[in-house]
Amino acid sequence: MKEKEDKFIIKESTSYREFLNEETGLAAIETDVNIDSWRYGTNKKLNMNVNGTIDIHDCNRSISLDFPAETAEEYHQSRYKLKILLDALRQFDRELTNKHRMGQKILKDFKKEHNETDIQT
Repeated sequence: MKEKEDKFIIKESTSYREFLNEETGLAAIETDVNIDSWRYGTNKKLNMNVNGTIDIHDCNRSISLDFPAETAEEYHQSRYKLKILLDALRQFDRELTNKHRMGQKILKDFKKEHNETDIQT
């Protein structure tokens, strides 16, 4: 006899990968968010796991970040971690742009002052 399908059992995963360099290289970011539920024991208690991961690979270095979201507290902490990461990346983007512009201006002024043409700008 065929068992009745259990509408509370789910296994779903959403993955994403993007390469970080425009032309060459294997640097990448990968994300995965999944939900997995199952029943166990004689009373068929429902158990569930909700989790996300972010993996960043660049050259020979890697970092893996976990974002559990099974409970309300875990979800809140994971959302907070993600907010802080996004804020830090936006700040990093602004500062990288500022420092690049500062460096280009210094090189341009140096070339002008010293009549040099072989300095890369």
